[in-house]
Amino acid sequence: MGKLNRYVILGVVLAIAIGVGIVFYSTYANKNTVTLEDVFAAVYVGTSALSENSKGVTAFIQEDGTIQQMTRDNIEWGTVINTADDIVLNGQDHITLVDKGTGNVHTVKSECSVHSGYQNSSGYLKTSGIYYELFNHGFEDYDENASNYRSVIRWGNEKQHECTDVPHYLVADGSDEESIFMMTTKMIGDGEFGELNILQYTPKGNEFQIKEATLREDTLELSLSNIVSNSTHLYVMYLWEEDSRDEEELRVLKVNKETLELEDDFLVGTYPAEEDPYFFPFNQDAFHVTEKELYFVTGYGEVQQMDLQNRAVKTLFTLEDYTRGEWDIDEHITFNDDQLYFIRFHEQKDVHVIDVYSLGGERTATYDVPELQKVEKKGFQTRYIQDFEIIN
Repeated sequence: MGKLNRYVILGVVLAIAIGVGIVFYSTYANKNTVTLEDVFAAVYVGTSALSENSKGVTAFIQEDGTIQQMTRDNIEWGTVINTADDIVLNGQDHITLVDKGTGNVHTVKSECSVHSGYQNSSGYLKTSGIYYELFNHGFEDYDENASNYRSVIRWGNEKQHECTDVPHYLVADGSDEESIFMMTTKMIGDGEFGELNILQYTPKGNEFQIKEATLREDTLELSLSNIVSNSTHLYVMYLWEEDSRDEEELRVLKVNKETLELEDDFLVGTYPAEEDPYFFPFNQDAFHVTEKELYFVTGYGEVQQMDLQNRAVKTLFTLEDYTRGEWDIDEHITFNDDQLYFIRFHEQKDVHVIDVYSLGGERTATYDVPELQKVEKKGFQTRYIQDFEIIN
């Protein structure tokens, strides 16, 4: 359980610090319109929630490499939410909607204040037309049993904006077209964690219909992906290790969507322990599933495919012109319409680039984004890419 303690407790401690007394200066100023006609991608560039007076920037990226910027109060692990009609951007106390047709910007005050998200934890529920984003609030009236952990869902649409408390620490999360899925755990003392549960939240009017189940007695060592889904099952990748072994495993949980029962826990790869964390996937979105295959990208830039029937794993291709650094947080991968998009800082070009690959391994496009480096380094503190979304 060593790595769970190392990563989860760090998140808990940061959330405690936020909840018990750090004061943030909050202002809101922005432009009234954004031209989205040639925009194909957007990134959120932010910093730690502990950075006082800091600002986050949403950069809308056009195919010619130019960008348009929108500033908001910094949210650690903030996101860009792409809905059918709007781009939704959460600030600490406000919600901004950018109309995808007109580019008009509309801002509303939220009924809840937030400072820190979970990594890449937002989405759009197509069936109900609802956007959502999950936030890590921390302990509410912290006690010795560590039993009062709280997360928050901001959710809604153009006319409705809600906040709903979730009394749990979230280990992993994701969604399909109808529901939000959250895997949760609880502290049981001395840095240890209890059973792994799953929640399904389906919006009904101004509330959620909630379904809950226990998956297994032990929680996850460390989740390395969002929860992804096909028509029948949910999948999440996690790290498993034993102190007595010199190897670590990448494993995947398979959950039945209808019953919320854990159907399988299978191995996808084994790595020497000394390579931790080099082999970790780039980010929570570097994980994709179809009806027949599972795709993931290791930290070495290897795009792997698993056949969901026979569990055979093969390397489809390796990202071109790329060498993994020690821990490059300013790199991001996302899948969209069976294409892989990879944004990073290209050391040789001295510029950010977006590479586009087919799942067959062909690099179909490369876009230079020279202005993004200025966004990251503007001001007294360096920011980095925390979310990367394709706008369509």
